[in-house]
Amino acid sequence: MQYLQADTQKDNKLNQLDNKNSQAPQTKTLPAIENQSKQQTPAFPTIETNPMRKHPKVDEPSFSESILQGINISGQATIIYQSSSLHLQAGDLKHTDGSNLSQSELNSFQHPSGAATYSADLVLEAKSLKYGYFQIDLQFAHGLGVDANLQGGAMVNNDVMEDAERPYTPYIAKAFYEYISPISNEYNFIIDIGKYGVNDFFDIGKDVSDQTTQFINQTINNNGAFDYVQDLDGHGYTYGVRLGLYNDLFGIDAAFFSSDANMQNFTKKYSVVLGVTFTPEWYPGIKSAYQIYAFNNFGEYARFDNQGNLVSQDVDAINTADNKDNLSKAGFGISLNHSFPHGVNLFAKYGRQDDRRDVRHYQDMDESYMLGFDIHGENWSRENDVFGLAYEIGRLTGNHRKAHEKGYSGLFDRRGGIGAGNYADERVLEVYYKFAITHYINISANYQWVNNFYYSRIIGDVHFVSGRLNISF
Repeated sequence: MQYLQADTQKDNKLNQLDNKNSQAPQTKTLPAIENQSKQQTPAFPTIETNPMRKHPKVDEPSFSESILQGINISGQATIIYQSSSLHLQAGDLKHTDGSNLSQSELNSFQHPSGAATYSADLVLEAKSLKYGYFQIDLQFAHGLGVDANLQGGAMVNNDVMEDAERPYTPYIAKAFYEYISPISNEYNFIIDIGKYGVNDFFDIGKDVSDQTTQFINQTINNNGAFDYVQDLDGHGYTYGVRLGLYNDLFGIDAAFFSSDANMQNFTKKYSVVLGVTFTPEWYPGIKSAYQIYAFNNFGEYARFDNQGNLVSQDVDAINTADNKDNLSKAGFGISLNHSFPHGVNLFAKYGRQDDRRDVRHYQDMDESYMLGFDIHGENWSRENDVFGLAYEIGRLTGNHRKAHEKGYSGLFDRRGGIGAGNYADERVLEVYYKFAITHYINISANYQWVNNFYYSRIIGDVHFVSGRLNISF
């Protein structure tokens, strides 16, 4: 089912709304990751106060603390048009027996010359010192993206969230409650329960997490080797409980997430994620953030054997609540986010996961390295503009690599194999410039060079050029 091949998570899409509010001239002199005073907010990172995970307006001094009056409504809309240079030729893809796909078969994998995607959010949130924090995010997404027919290791448009069976239906992306309880003079206990994204708390990165205003490649926004779970609608969110213990400098997170929306499978197919976060303040008012996390997804995977075959109890049921596979999959990731004065930010990610298992939720990758930076426009008298550049290396290893060379069908349509000996690590270079027309309207130009697209040295280089319009309120 195509929509699950395009599984994405906006990774707290609302960052871009908060960025708009934080980019006024009097605050923009603090680059990227801003630290509010202890008098205004608790001195520990939570989903609404963590400098990596802010929500719009709720932490501003003017926001009411009354549960009745302290209600905020915000939103955004994004259009992305993207072109592709992919042109498959005879010999690029092969059948399991090593023979070449025919031209008519190749045509089914060919990219169109261009494609548009659309997304929008309407967010209702409320915050009270007595009652805690509430959020509901009603979301809409349409368009399968320019790479819908053949996705490489790195999906080139992270804003693709369409459910192909219900392409015009809005859905509730997030609906959760958060409560904070001090347990000493230094530490606070946090609980979040409801529906949200796994990487609202894990794989953090404020300047590399929001495809509506920042980078749009999926494995640059999110760790490509983190097969984080989500429900079966393909929008990137799921149900769960997260527990956190934080002080000014350190934090520990433990979370439980469902792997699909079927409550009958809640205790059979699930994920447990643990993380440790370090948030030092290197400069006055500027915090960096570093995190290491590990995950184990239980009870839903098939395996790759030594010959590169996908061994599943029912391949046709992989994307359904009736999935019969029951193996588990583990991995870990590291996120590094370092801020400098004058709006310069450096970020890096590394991830690794079990290559003996297939992919069920996220990108087709066993190992990922990413390094990048952005520079904010205060340096050239354009307060709200941003220039960003990132480079990522994606890798398949072990039996998973053999399966990709041979060709197989699972969550991803890999029936077109690349042939033995044709594997090469996939490399992505992405560059973008965001031009702020106003605080609420911006346009972006984006270029991606994907080397060894589809992990194939035969296919080689593919180029993607994008234009983006984002409006927020």
